[in-house]
Amino acid sequence: MDNVALNTIMAKLDTMGAQLTTQLAKTDLLEASITSLRADLAVVVTASSKKDEIISKHSEQINNCEQAMRSTSIRILGLAVKKD
Repeated sequence: MDNVALNTIMAKLDTMGAQLTTQLAKTDLLEASITSLRADLAVVVTASSKKDEIISKHSEQINNCEQAMRSTSIRILGLAVKKD
């Protein structure tokens, strides 16, 4: 192999090395973004589950109030009230 061919191969390897470095930097950025998104998702899931608990509790309270209201209305009308 002559010196020109070796220089050409070395130049191509340098170019490929630079491209690899660029791709690795992009990969690092993507990994950092994914880690950040996972943390954000964990916060949202926790907040959502807390809200779900509150909604469930309030739904139960509303159902109890509606049931009591219906019972009171039936009593006002003078009808018998059955408990389920």
